[in-house]
Amino acid sequence: STSSENSFLYLNYAYGISSLLNFNNLDLFIDNNNGSIINENNSFLKIFLDKSSDDYLLESDNYIINFSEVNEIEEDNNTLFSYFVQNNPDSLVIPIGNLIQNYINNQSSYNNGILINLETNQYPPIFNFNSLVIDSVKPPTLEIYYFEWKK
Repeated sequence: STSSENSFLYLNYAYGISSLLNFNNLDLFIDNNNGSIINENNSFLKIFLDKSSDDYLLESDNYIINFSEVNEIEEDNNTLFSYFVQNNPDSLVIPIGNLIQNYINNQSSYNNGILINLETNQYPPIFNFNSLVIDSVKPPTLEIYYFEWKK
């Protein structure tokens, strides 16, 4: 069990709390693999939830997580995609290959990470009081399968 004073990844719409996922060397992978093809069917982001935390509160078995670009200059975050979560799972396995391919093709910018937050337009709106805590013992992981073209 953790408290709000500890350092962990946390999502809460009602209080406007988002989290930034910044993976070691993902920016180098993106820069060094220009022209690579990401296998979208086998590339995933795994997020483990800490349901034992005192801060974990789920008012609904269903919610939507937005994945956005961080744009510090304009202070406006461009939503890249949304992921619908159902049945209150212990972990999330999110297809991420298309986003990584967009980074490699310079269609999206990784900058300093991927901003995640809870969707505002959920129905019914009372479910916006969900508070999700991402497990700090098992941090989020990326599995990326890709093909390199040799010239």
